[in-house]
Amino acid sequence: FATLKRLFLLQSDLSSWHHVNELDRFPAIKETRLQDAPVVHNIGATVARQLIIGRVGSIDMLNGAMVTQREREAAERFYLRHLIESYPEPLPAPAAAPGADGSPALPELGEA
Repeated sequence: FATLKRLFLLQSDLSSWHHVNELDRFPAIKETRLQDAPVVHNIGATVARQLIIGRVGSIDMLNGAMVTQREREAAERFYLRHLIESYPEPLPAPAAAPGADGSPALPELGEA
């Protein structure tokens, strides 16, 4: 399915976000329709749209509406915030960095 460009899953049985994530494995996919799938039933249309766009990086059209660059950037930020908020444990604090300004020290060129 390397050249699959459109995938319409209207009234499908997609019940897990894992299934939506798998759409990102089709490198040429540009358009998809996921209306009436169980995975989006309990969330609003706007949230569902943002989560799908954030998960599937190559789509240009979702449910018949174009995905603009601005919308994609906002959706990707929304998706990342969603991941952080739903993470089961607090993320570990970064290790103390030896740099004077708090940035990690990088090896000098030639050291390796």
